[in-house]
Amino acid sequence: MDVLERFGLELDARGFSSKTKKSYRHFVNDFLGYSAKHPQDANSDDVKQYISYLINAKHYTNVTANLAISALKFFFVNAVGKEIEGVARPKREQNLHVVLSKEEVRRIIGAANNAKHRLVLKCLYGRGLRVSELVDLRTESFDFGRI
Repeated sequence: MDVLERFGLELDARGFSSKTKKSYRHFVNDFLGYSAKHPQDANSDDVKQYISYLINAKHYTNVTANLAISALKFFFVNAVGKEIEGVARPKREQNLHVVLSKEEVRRIIGAANNAKHRLVLKCLYGRGLRVSELVDLRTESFDFGRI
């Protein structure tokens, strides 16, 4: 069994989601093409160069670079059988939230075509709900005695 088959078997055996498996396979195949080395011959410096390439040449975010590092570490430890040491993870970017003015909020809510859509936007904004939380709301979620 070659290392890529072993890698696929390990991904399946660990119960990773299909999206994680797809991402991990992408980064491993991309790395192997980038380094043009047999996995046994690759080392930490090759991984560092690849991560630098992802960030600087391909303009990937640090979050995506961290995903690539996770994929490669998993690949080397579980399929190749060697540890990749000294690969530092890039810091997570700090993005400031955009704060809308009262007028901007009014215009967004006012742009909704019907009352149900306006209510959805008001719940999202006024209560700070996430979309997934809004979708999960049921009649039982409300305490109508307190309204």
